[in-house]
Parts: sequence; C-alpha cells; structure tokens
Amino acid sequence: MALVVMLAWGSPLARGADTIWISGGGDWFGGGNWSTGLPTSSTGAQINNGGTAAITGPGGTAQYLYLGYSAGSSGAVEISSGGTLSSMIGYIGNNTGSTGTATVTGNGSQWANTDSLRVGNFGTGTLNVRDGGVVSSPFGYIGFNIGSNGTATVDGEGSRWTNTKDLVVARGGTGELNILNGGTVSNAAGYVGFSSMGRVTVDGEGSHWINNGNLDVGS
Repeated sequence: MALVVMLAWGSPLARGADTIWISGGGDWFGGGNWSTGLPTSSTGAQINNGGTAAITGPGGTAQYLYLGYSAGSSGAVEISSGGTLSSMIGYIGNNTGSTGTATVTGNGSQWANTDSLRVGNFGTGTLNVRDGGVVSSPFGYIGFNIGSNGTATVDGEGSRWTNTKDLVVARGGTGELNILNGGTVSNAAGYVGFSSMGRVTVDGEGSHWINNGNLDVGS
C-alpha cells in the first residue's frame, strides 16, 4: 500500500543556540552529557557522535532535535519507562550521509512535536514506536527530501503515532511505514509515494491506519 499528501507547514520559530551531546550513552537529563548544558524549549539539541541519549523520566525538552545533524554523523534517542520528550521539530537523519534513530517504547513513554516530525530529512532515519509508546506531531514525513531514506515502525497494542494533520510516506525520498501487531497510526490526509517510492504495511490483529481525510497512493 502507498500514500501521498499535499503538504503545508508553518514557519518555524527563530532557531536558538544548539547544545551538543558529548557522551557515548547516558541520561538525557545529565547536564554534563551536553556541551552547554541541558537543551530547553528555546535551544536545539544535536546528537552526532554515535551516542544514545536515554530519557526515562518526564520533562525532556528541545526546540529542535537533530539525530545525526551533519554529513557522516549518527545519533539516537531512546524514550522508555514513562519518559517524555517535547520538541518543535524532530529531524531523524538530518543531513545527507547522516543516520538517526529514535525509539519510544513502553506505556507512558511519549515524544510530542508541535510542528513536524521528519524521519529521514536528507539522511537516513528510523523511528521505532513499541510496546505502548506514543509519538505525536501535526505533520509527519517519512523520507522528506530527495536522497533521504526513512522507516517508521509502530508495533504492539497501544503503540501510536498520531498526526493531527497530514502524514506523507516518501515526500521526496524513499519512505516505509510498518504498522504491526495492534499498532495504530492516524492522520488527516495520508499520502504514499508523493513524488518517489513509498510503502505502507498494516499487519496483525488490531493494527490500524486511520485516515480522516483523503488517502492518496502514488502521485
């Protein structure tokens, strides 16, 4: 199955200074794990060094979250055990040649974006939502720009990715969405293969892809 969306997105706020993850692995809330202290709602967060920031408690924030900010870099975040993260825009695999991974797993674990979530912006991005984890965004994109590659998997009962506006699988790059074993993805309009190769799999009892508007496959 494949979809396509006609998109619109708002103008982002002026970008604040970024703080950069300097630990291999560790607690997001450990100020010493960041170059200039904890990110806030007015500062960006970059994870570029192959490390993983773990969020296991409430209150994680960032204006922009970049997992793999620059070419050749990689970074990951794992939200578990009821941890929460809020950001304006999430970039998973931000730049050409970069790699990013975000995992949201377990009941009560949440990542909320107030503008959009891009799984594969120019690089390669992977989003895993498992075992009751929840991700939300107005707009969702998998494979946002030409040359990007994005894969999102929502797996397990109670696992959700909720988009209040549109979800585009393969807007310019390659995109794949997997909804498995009771997972749920919802959005306004859904688009698969907007101008490139998109693929959607819905498999397993209780798995749902809910389109509250048009579903456009191949555009």
